[in-house]
Amino acid sequence: MIPFLFDIVLTGQLRPGHDPLTVQAALARLFKISLVQSEALLGVRTLVKKGVTEASAEQYQKALEALGAEVERVKVPPTPEVAPSDTGLTLAPPGVMLIESIDVIPPVFDLSQLSLAPPGALLDERVPPPPCFIDTSALSLVDL
Repeated sequence: MIPFLFDIVLTGQLRPGHDPLTVQAALARLFKISLVQSEALLGVRTLVKKGVTEASAEQYQKALEALGAEVERVKVPPTPEVAPSDTGLTLAPPGVMLIESIDVIPPVFDLSQLSLAPPGALLDERVPPPPCFIDTSALSLVDL
């Protein structure tokens, strides 16, 4: 018989009598995350560890509850073992290439006529247009 595994879930709640900032700082140290990230753990359900044995689940639960966080152990049903089928299909051994490799010939480009400019060189050789002057001497402002 396959034993049950457990997921460890932070409920997002604090254990009675624990200070939120203290719990937040302890979670940040434990998980090696920032205080902002640990603050996000307090208020939402968060999967902390997936598929651990009952003994490991109990250790995780005790450690997290000692910090002041509410924890649930969620029993995960075992995955059924798949019986061999009569389809005639088999698995390839590890490391076997399942597709044929194709030799790709890289394209050849003639770059001999290209060169690099020195750092800071002006690459745009166009002459900027002369400034545009508009004669506004014939205009006047009239009070309305």
